[in-house]
Amino acid sequence: MIRVLASALLGLVAVAAGATAPLERWQTPNGVPVWFVAARELPMADVRVVFDAGSARDGEHSGIARLTASMLVEGTTTRSGQALSERLADLGAELSTAVDRDSARASLRSLSDPGRLDPAVELLAGILSQPAFDAAVLARERDRQRVRLSDREQSPGDRLADAIYAALYAGHPYATPVDGTPATLATIDTAAVRAFHARHYVA
Repeated sequence: MIRVLASALLGLVAVAAGATAPLERWQTPNGVPVWFVAARELPMADVRVVFDAGSARDGEHSGIARLTASMLVEGTTTRSGQALSERLADLGAELSTAVDRDSARASLRSLSDPGRLDPAVELLAGILSQPAFDAAVLARERDRQRVRLSDREQSPGDRLADAIYAALYAGHPYATPVDGTPATLATIDTAAVRAFHARHYVA
């Protein structure tokens, strides 16, 4: 399973708080860079997998990078979102995703004991390689994204930031908000999300 995960990731960092150990770097056989810091003081492992799948890759479907990442933790082809949450709770692990203009990230925090870390890493590998992308979940996540867009419209700071990006990067993907627009969100279906995932969540 570690091999499966390594083949999919663009970056991995295992760091415990306050780590001062040297940074180790290597590449997997297919050329994926790995960064690792061992910190034995705390029985914790933090894993971050980074993909070149930020909103700059949205294309005509502005907002799809955010939708895709948010749906990853909502279930796989073998485990529902509820079952995934329950299993993470049983392991005492935390799993989350995030997106900015440049990248998409999946992060895992787990106890480093192999009895907990190994199955937690297996869950991480599952959401990255076998996401369900259920239509009902897409509708819910799209609604959440529309709410974020509405909230940004009410925030002077967010509106200023969006205006600055639009002015500085006119004609470039950076000019569009990470959450997309109401019009572009309406065009995104599960087929588009699956295609985005297949194209960008690769080594």
